[in-house]
Amino acid sequence: MASFKLGDDPIATGEVVRPYPGRAHATLLLGVPHGEHSVTEGAPAPLRLFHDDVELVLHGTPVQIMRTPEGWPLVRWVAGAGALHRVLRPRYYQGVPARLVAEDALKEVGEKPGALDLPSVLRVWVRHAESAYRLLWRLAEREGRAIYVGEDGKVHAERPEWPKGPEVPGAKALGPGAYLAPLDLSLRPGAEATLWLGGVRVPVRVSRIVYRLEMATMEVWRA
Repeated sequence: MASFKLGDDPIATGEVVRPYPGRAHATLLLGVPHGEHSVTEGAPAPLRLFHDDVELVLHGTPVQIMRTPEGWPLVRWVAGAGALHRVLRPRYYQGVPARLVAEDALKEVGEKPGALDLPSVLRVWVRHAESAYRLLWRLAEREGRAIYVGEDGKVHAERPEWPKGPEVPGAKALGPGAYLAPLDLSLRPGAEATLWLGGVRVPVRVSRIVYRLEMATMEVWRA
């Protein structure tokens, strides 16, 4: 039996996008009338997905709650605090670890730093008036790392390793590098899945997963 909730509110239908690198985001139609929902804009609300005895909890924040013409809440949700778009103040660094530059940016905008594998010491680094996400992307590109918001809602940086993921039966090709499969919450972006396509095992490094909650299916995108 499937169960999908945002905070304590049931989800009637929706789409959840999980890129790697990047930050998960979702558009969700709640199953309670507008005004009776418990989630609020800007306040943390975990996305809880349960299907086929697997539970996935993604920590994040509703950034917009709209009212449909029929009177239901339609929620835009993002992983983390929803603050990576905020513009940083310019700053000059000299002789500091890259990790410290990333942590400063995250704290300034209100995001939580996780495991940041940014080992270099920067001789000189100029932080422009740019979004926190843009700064992190520049650091990650320089260090050969992937920046992403984890299930814990924290921002991480790691060297992509593509660990082995589960085997996914019943997959179908949607187009170049895209596949449709039954919903499997044990598959993580950034892993290598084995898709069964018409009896053929196909290894796929997964750069994006899109959950279609109403249909209990997912799109799997190749890196």
